[in-house]
Amino acid sequence: MNDQRDAARHRARESVRGPGLSRRPSGVQLPLPDEILRSRLVDRLEGRWTHPVSVIQAGAGFGKSTLLAQAFRANTLAPMGIDVWHACAPGDVDSDVLGSALLRALDTDPPLHDVATQICETLAA
Repeated sequence: MNDQRDAARHRARESVRGPGLSRRPSGVQLPLPDEILRSRLVDRLEGRWTHPVSVIQAGAGFGKSTLLAQAFRANTLAPMGIDVWHACAPGDVDSDVLGSALLRALDTDPPLHDVATQICETLAA
């Protein structure tokens, strides 16, 4: 029964994906069939391109990841900058592990020197 429900959910997600989202970066959540589009908040997140830091704060289950995925997908359709998606894992408490994961998300070669420096150089390029 769960397999049928998962298959139906997958088909529904594929049908709402849209023409510009045939490929998605690993980890970016697909639109949910019952997802509520938060256009006002997605519009506010466009400020991430002009502000040095953007903070999204809310309790568990309030839709932070869904909002970020919506903003990410909106940027895929009408690019304003480069978004990188990384879902943190327990090992990411180690800065080298997290840095290497971010470099992979940026499609950059494995670290040749200091990971933080290589991330900065990649973003500046």
